[in-house]
Amino acid sequence: MAKKVTIESLKDELSKLEAQEQTAAVMEKIDSLKSRIETMEAEDKALVEEIARNEAEKAAKKAKKDDDDDKKEVDFEEWKLERSVIQGQVRYERVKKIKECKMLKEHADELNLQKENRLFEYIKIK
Repeated sequence: MAKKVTIESLKDELSKLEAQEQTAAVMEKIDSLKSRIETMEAEDKALVEEIARNEAEKAAKKAKKDDDDDKKEVDFEEWKLERSVIQGQVRYERVKKIKECKMLKEHADELNLQKENRLFEYIKIK
């Protein structure tokens, strides 16, 4: 089985060679190790940048898909609410399902912000 060569193992080998007597053969090995280490580090940097770029592209595609989903009409249930006060807290309870309707999610969110006044709530059907 072949030994896996890593940047760390090359650096260890380099430090051992630098500790030896500096002959021409040793200096040649040191230079070749340094160039291999630089090459491997550059490849690692390029790989990390490619992975980051791919992740950014995936996030952009997901955001675009989410934007497209917000522009589509979705099925909602319209519920009549009843206001009650229990121990000083106002609560809204669903009383009756009025109808099923299609609308944009942002429209339903806007209507749900007004549920205290209108006493209607829109719930997305899954």
